[in-house]
This record gives sequence, structure tokens and C-alpha cells, in this order.
Amino acid sequence: MSYIPTRQAGFDLFLAGIEALSHIESYGIAVDIPYYKKQYVAVEDKIKSLRAKIDNDKNVKTWKRIKGNKFNMDSDFQLKWLLYDYLKIECPKKDREGISTRSVDKDTLPKIDLPFLRLIVKLRKLIALQEKIEAILRETVDGILHPMFNLHLVRTMRSSSQHINFQNQDVRDEYNAEVLRSGFLARRGRQIGESDFGKLEVCIAACYNHDPVLIEDITNPKKDMHRDMAAACYKLKSKEVTSEARYCGKNQFVFPEFYGDYYVDCARALWSSIRSMKLKTVSGTPLRKHLQNTGIQTYNQFERHVQTVEHEFWYERYNVYRKWKERLYERYLQCGYIDMLTGFRLYEILKRNEAINRPIQGSAFHCLLWTLIEFLKAIRKYKFKSMILGQIHDSLVNEYVPSELDDLIGLQQEIATVRLQKHWPWIIVPLELDYKVAPVGGNWHTMKKVKV
Repeated sequence: MSYIPTRQAGFDLFLAGIEALSHIESYGIAVDIPYYKKQYVAVEDKIKSLRAKIDNDKNVKTWKRIKGNKFNMDSDFQLKWLLYDYLKIECPKKDREGISTRSVDKDTLPKIDLPFLRLIVKLRKLIALQEKIEAILRETVDGILHPMFNLHLVRTMRSSSQHINFQNQDVRDEYNAEVLRSGFLARRGRQIGESDFGKLEVCIAACYNHDPVLIEDITNPKKDMHRDMAAACYKLKSKEVTSEARYCGKNQFVFPEFYGDYYVDCARALWSSIRSMKLKTVSGTPLRKHLQNTGIQTYNQFERHVQTVEHEFWYERYNVYRKWKERLYERYLQCGYIDMLTGFRLYEILKRNEAINRPIQGSAFHCLLWTLIEFLKAIRKYKFKSMILGQIHDSLVNEYVPSELDDLIGLQQEIATVRLQKHWPWIIVPLELDYKVAPVGGNWHTMKKVKV
């Protein structure tokens, strides 16, 4: 018997989720206040130093000479004038018609190779970091922070967090990640850890579209879609794909394509990474030179090649997935809503990519939410002293009593990979949990992988 979505099932899930999250909010997470006060001052010093360097840059001095006033480093308007009106730089971010925009967002600026601009990018990251530290200090009471987790404010059917935004602790910037996470602690004598659903959204996508190739890629340990697509995009043999090139194939082609991006944006990102990440083949040949040897001399040639790769991706490799997307959106246009496998009905006005992505992303989060609810029930039922500290979309942050660690990892593994699938039989691919745990006295940044 197939699973039939009902709106009551969704209501019941969120009602239980709100109750579980309220217990987590009440418990809170330990914070090292002296550490954050010290880091606030250190970041402030870095910001002052960077502002002085930017102020002395020749391009900024040009602004002062022409405009007659001080350059505001926080002003997007002034930065746009300097880059696109005075310096006549072509913005690397283009619209779908291929026309350059005037963007100065966080994704665009790092792609423009100007020394003073690299300083501004760094400055903006530090300012954001300082604001997050300030929020932690403001919201912490008696050494305990109580972030709030919301299920009723996010239109994507996922959760959100406030006071502070626990789900927005930067992990991509190495310095920011270390500064932010090093102050989050377990209580004395305990260990902080994180359990993360690996490739959860890809697995849930397969549960919706039933694409046999995608299911094989997920379930066969010998398969690696990210390596394969990096090889295709960069015209490499699989054995010549480095971990860095695989990362680009994953984050600049596979996931963007799954979420509705198109070949032009993917090509720009992939091409930019060749230089910014100094990509090479496994045998040591610079990737730019390798592409030249295969006949790709210019960016336009590379873009046309990525267009071919995209066509093969959707019309040969994941043809069933593509047809499912078309049917889903056509049904949505006809009836005005989308039923999710987890018991929700989406009635709102959605763009094409939103209509396709929200059921997948929402259902993936609901798998985590159901796991959180059941894990907390088990903690309370068996009177464990350990506790869940928070959640970040696909992962749970936990505080373990060392003597309970092995039992709780085993229990959580059973809930997430066995009981969840029994509860929702529409889950047709195995789900996995990966674990990281810090030593006693460690912090969120000092976690190490734990084998199950």
C-alpha cells in the first residue's frame, strides 16, 4: 500500500516538534563568555587595521579625489560606482540573458581580482563575525545560551533559529568557524558532538522521483556522482580527479543543477575555481593547461562544453528525475498545490524551482525533526543525562555524558536509519548518520569523526 500524504500527519509532526524543541531551548548550551569577550576585541583590532589599509588604497583615494568626501566601505552604492562606473570592470555575475549585473554581493566580489576588493571582502566577513559574537554575548545568561527554534515561520517547510541564529555559524571560512565554534561548550565533564545526515536531500529526492540511476548512485558504494561530474566538466579521467576538483563538481555543478541552476552559472563557477583554487590533475598538470590540451582555449568554449555536459546530465543520466520535475510542476500549475510525502500540502504561489525544491528540502528536514523527536523521547524514557543542544537543518548538536556516549550513538543510529524508514515506508534508499564528538573539556570546533 502506497503512502498517502495527509495534512493531519504534518500537523502532528510539527506539534510534537514544537514541544521537543521547547525542551531543547530551555536546556540551552554552555558558552565561554571570557573567550568571546577576548575574541570581540581581537576582531575589532583586525577591522581597524583593514579599514586603514583600504583607506590608503589608490582606488579609494580616487573616490576621495573625484567625489570630495570619504569613501564609505560599507556602502554598496559607492562600491558599485567605483567598480563599474569608474574602473569599468565587467561584473562576473550575469542574468539569464547573459547581461552583466552590478552586483556587489558576497558571491560576486571574490571573483573580481583587485587587491583592495579582497580586503573589503575580508572586512565584511569580520564585521559579520563581530556582530555574531556581539549577539552571543548579549543573549547569554549565566553562561548559558538559549537559542530559539521555529517551525512556523519558514515558508520552505524547514526550521529557523533566532536569539541567536544557531543555524548560521559560519563553517566555510576557516577563521570565522574557529572563532565562533570554539566558544560553544558542553557542560563540565561532558562532551559536545554532532550527528549529521549524510547526503539527506539527495536521498529524499530519489524517494520522490524514483530515478533508478540516482538510486544506484546513492546505494552503490563504488559509484561517485560528484567525481563523475567533475570528470565530465573538466574533461578528466576519473582517476585524475582530485578531491578539490570533486568538490567543485559537487558544489558548482551537481547540487546547483539539482536545485534548478543552469549551465552558464555552473560554467562560470567551475572556470573561476580553476584559478582561485589552483586546480590540478592527480598527476600534477594544472587544470587550465589540461583543458587547453583537450582543445578548450577560452571561457566561451568551456561554457559550451558545460552546456553539453548539462544536457547529458538531464537527458541521459537522470532522465527519470527530469521527467518527474516536469510532471510535478505541471500538476502544480493545474491544481495549485503540492502534496509532500511527510503530510503537508503547499498551497502558495511558487516559482518553478521552488515548486520542485520545497518538497525535497522540507521532507529532508522533517526526517531530521522526526529523529530529533524520537531521540528526545528515548533520552527521557530511559533517564539518560545527556541532551540535545540544537539542530541545523540536517544535523543535531548533542551533549553527551561520556559513559552514555556509545549507547546514545547506537540508539540514535537505530532511530534514524531503521525506525524512521518503518515510520515512513516511502523512504526507499538507506539513510546514514555521521558523527563527530569533542573530547571532555573540548568545544564545538574540536570535534573529531567517530566511527559507528
